[in-house]
Amino acid sequence: MSMFATAPVWENRFDRIANILQWMALAFGAFFAFILDGATLATATAFTVTALYIVVFQSLPMRIRHGVWTGEILAVVGVGIAMLAVVLTGDIESPYLLFSVTPVLYAAAFSGWRRGIETAFLTGGVLVAIRTLTDDSNLLWDSGGLWAWVAIYLLIAITFSFARHLLLEASETNAALLAASAAATEQLDRLERLDASNKLLTALSELSDGTELNPVTVGTAALDHLSSVVPFEVGQIAMESADGPVVVARSHQDGDFEPTLTTPLTVGARDVGFVVLSRTEPFEPHEIRHVEETLQPVALSFANILLSLIHI
Repeated sequence: MSMFATAPVWENRFDRIANILQWMALAFGAFFAFILDGATLATATAFTVTALYIVVFQSLPMRIRHGVWTGEILAVVGVGIAMLAVVLTGDIESPYLLFSVTPVLYAAAFSGWRRGIETAFLTGGVLVAIRTLTDDSNLLWDSGGLWAWVAIYLLIAITFSFARHLLLEASETNAALLAASAAATEQLDRLERLDASNKLLTALSELSDGTELNPVTVGTAALDHLSSVVPFEVGQIAMESADGPVVVARSHQDGDFEPTLTTPLTVGARDVGFVVLSRTEPFEPHEIRHVEETLQPVALSFANILLSLIHI
């Protein structure tokens, strides 16, 4: 899979910068080629084929042009286009030599070490071949800037490959930290929900010890506790009965709000009641989970109350 399937912001920005460098290199090459050689067929051809390559290259979606095989093909074609422009506009002294760096840069930055080094050697090798075919002088001692450009290709490949490695490593580390942070947050949220449920269970146990356990006291205690856990304007708790649901507790706050959260109270497969909470803003998913876990002791209390009524 391409590393750009879900490209981070920094990769998109780097891609835009590299695209701009292509156009700048083309502008530099075309300007100085026309200055040095004039508006000839060779300079016009060099400009046209290079500009056409850039247009086609940048019109492709990023995930395609940075893919494994398409990226390699585009890099090789880019080397061929760049060297054609070099041959047409002065060989080793051509202003299009700056553009010949861009395929190496792309291959190294978006395909890794191997393809970056391979593209650098390919570009340098083609440049050496061009110099050999156009100049009989000793390549080792009388080569103009030939070996300097070969060194530049290798330096670009190494530099941008290493930069890619560092950015990928940083991205993976950041993803791991975000995952760990999300897991820690979820665990903390669960602990808070369990703590809230435990506090309500303790309050209901105290009511039971004082022989005050009835639907009204259970519902009132539950609403009082919920108000400290999840903010709401209006709330009510109902318990199932033989004649249908009966509201056993209601908040004393006034307000005319549409119900935004209805939580059933169940024990196993049996419904023993429900809770309705209302406020102007919808409840967040973590608040819903908080309410559901907090109300588990209430469901058990209602189930015990209903069971005791059956036995009476």
